[in-house]
Amino acid sequence: MIHYHGLPITPATAAVRAVSSGHAFVSFRHPEQLTIALEVAQSFALDNGAFSAWRSGAPVLDWSEYYEWIAELHRYPNFDFAVIPDVIDGDEAANDALLDEWPWRESAPHVGAPVWHLHESLERLDRLVAGWPRICLGSSGEYAKIGTSAWWTRMAEAMDVICDRAGRPGAKIHGLRMPSGTVRQRQSKASSS
Repeated sequence: MIHYHGLPITPATAAVRAVSSGHAFVSFRHPEQLTIALEVAQSFALDNGAFSAWRSGAPVLDWSEYYEWIAELHRYPNFDFAVIPDVIDGDEAANDALLDEWPWRESAPHVGAPVWHLHESLERLDRLVAGWPRICLGSSGEYAKIGTSAWWTRMAEAMDVICDRAGRPGAKIHGLRMPSGTVRQRQSKASSS
């Protein structure tokens, strides 16, 4: 498992220590420590900032500046992936429309990772796993609170779709806001039993 440290981290010296030879996650809404990620991280990923925008009450409607940002940054050797724009608590049609708009869908699908929101259908998840090399999982709707019984049940359903009978995933997965103590603690308990 790769843990991406979300930036910014203050002070900057702590950010350098956190991502030095590690992995950084830089938000489009808070890119002030991008240089740190470029200079010291083994790899970095880019977040579209949709969650922060949604929480602020001003969801993003025009993603052109984000696409320009990625166009420059995906050429760096330590670039890993960018989260494709998504509509938090949106419907599947709205999120699929953003996938259709993604500039690298045909030419370089490895550049982007679409988000499957836990409140969306398992059929959509299956389509994303079949069509993309990496997907992101976002806690949303009735599964917004990470670590609840309902959340764990939904994650188990998702893993049944993502993985084959031998437990191998059909695509790489990245959990948005998921490396919390709750998730790690549950993983540690499962590993030790």
